[in-house]
Amino acid sequence: MMKKVVIPYLICLLLAGCVQKKMAPSSVFPAKPALKIEAVATQYTAQLDLRGNVLNGILMVKKSGNGTHVIFVSHFGLTVFDVEILTDTMKINQCPEALQNRRALALLEQDLRSLTTAPNNQTFSAIFTDNDKKHLTFGKGVLKGRMVLGCYSDDYPELITIAHRALKIYWHITY
Repeated sequence: MMKKVVIPYLICLLLAGCVQKKMAPSSVFPAKPALKIEAVATQYTAQLDLRGNVLNGILMVKKSGNGTHVIFVSHFGLTVFDVEILTDTMKINQCPEALQNRRALALLEQDLRSLTTAPNNQTFSAIFTDNDKKHLTFGKGVLKGRMVLGCYSDDYPELITIAHRALKIYWHITY
């Protein structure tokens, strides 16, 4: 009697879990990074939500010698951070004391690296499409995040959202 109830229940759970989202193959990864990186700085409007504390500003991205230079400035002119994403490391030019701990810098580097490098199987663990948006999952454990790319123009997304639900940290970036 118990087997008759448990087995159909497990089959329903398995099927329900498989049908939720359609996973796209890795060949569907966008060929370019989420942010447009050129020799001249590209400006984005950005909002950083840290557990309900919202900071609005301008995110500037520029190709530097052997990496990418990223600056986040508030609308009042306060530089939130100024970093360079290099091949293996992140060089910090300016960063407030609140961000100067190992875990916060690891999260910042992971987010900026996911925005400035072309997605592949090494940086992102999953991708699926939902209408005209691409959902990419990256990171592990508490640092796990989901990036949503939408409203494409000239092969670049105009809307980018990064969510770290476990940490309640969210990025909203528009071009």
